Amino acid sequence: MKTIFIFTLLFSMINGISQPYSATDNVIVNLTNSNVTSWGRGFDFTPNVDIELTQMGKRVLNAFGTFTWKIWETSTQTLIHTQVSGSTSPGQYIYEPITAPVTLYGGTEYTLSLYSDLGGYYYGTSSQVNSNLTYGRMRYCGACPSMPFPPDTLTNFHYGTPDFLFTICTGVIRTVTYNQPVLTANAGGATYQWLLCDFNYAPIPGATNQNYTVTSYGNYAVAITVNGCTDTSACMSAAPVGINESPFFTSVKIYPNPSTGVINIEAKSLIGAVNYSLTTIEGKIVKEGIYNSSSTLTLDLSNENKGVYFLQLLNKEGSKTYKVVRE
Repeated sequence: MKTIFIFTLLFSMINGISQPYSATDNVIVNLTNSNVTSWGRGFDFTPNVDIELTQMGKRVLNAFGTFTWKIWETSTQTLIHTQVSGSTSPGQYIYEPITAPVTLYGGTEYTLSLYSDLGGYYYGTSSQVNSNLTYGRMRYCGACPSMPFPPDTLTNFHYGTPDFLFTICTGVIRTVTYNQPVLTANAGGATYQWLLCDFNYAPIPGATNQNYTVTSYGNYAVAITVNGCTDTSACMSAAPVGINESPFFTSVKIYPNPSTGVINIEAKSLIGAVNYSLTTIEGKIVKEGIYNSSSTLTLDLSNENKGVYFLQLLNKEGSKTYKVVRE
């Protein structure tokens, strides 16, 4: 049975703040497949500007099954956001609020995928139109119950009919300054909510001032609201009083530096797990994670812009920030 569905989302601007745009403003889906299970369907896209996600959306054939959205950074296959749908409304688009703050950065390619353990999906050629996004390949996987990064690609298809709504926050300064143990949002005269990045961006109770004093080491961000528009800073590693720069950090080796691409970090003098984050001078995180200090960490900067970056290493012994130059 052929199904034709046309979805158009109109938007307006009020007081300079964009109402939610849709990632799939104009989609024509003309085919269905109801004979599959454990599938993932989606597409690659690159925001042309920084955007803030507000709702996840989908259209499904049947009112059963578990549906999960996932957003990945395409080049590194780093999982950015996971959200399980709480409803199944067949035959129409539905939207559900974002469960945690999600900011996607201009110039970075992402992959959106919708997964289901049961039920079918719509698919077909599409006319995805939004001037704030550049669209790439369609991605899919079949018989993939573990919901991995979808490895298969096609062109000129819109698979699975996943969607999200987003806003563009203009003029919101979302950088953070860190003077141990105090984090400071650089935007003044705003409303603030500090967040725990390591716990799915959970709000910190009572942490609603421009400054936040860290009480345990970890990764922190702040949601900043100006004139009704909310944007979220990048996560930053921070430590409380008593965790200072350790003499062990003086023997850390970073090479080659400057580098034309790959850099290596040896921190074998440290003990146990080390949190690392590599940020631009504007505070945007381009690499982050945790690794064992007994091994060498290799970071590939070949796809990053030339310039100065800051590498922060943090563990229970202390923290230190190093300057890295990408030539």
